[in-house]
Amino acid sequence: PDIAELLAQLRSRKSVLEATIFGQSIHALVDNSDTLADLASDDVSIRPAAANLEDVFVTIARNRTRELAQAT
Repeated sequence: PDIAELLAQLRSRKSVLEATIFGQSIHALVDNSDTLADLASDDVSIRPAAANLEDVFVTIARNRTRELAQAT
């Protein structure tokens, strides 16, 4: 699948709390109960990674945008 299609698939899963494109990859915050193994293929590799500062910034910014939208 192309990266936009894969992002849409991830975002539709209840176990995926956040998913964002970073260059040629997707960073996803996923509940530990889901390994995402069903999405793996020759073109898609899935591996755990620690959150970096950019991941934290994106999550905070997205949460703030949601809060502001709910306040209006």
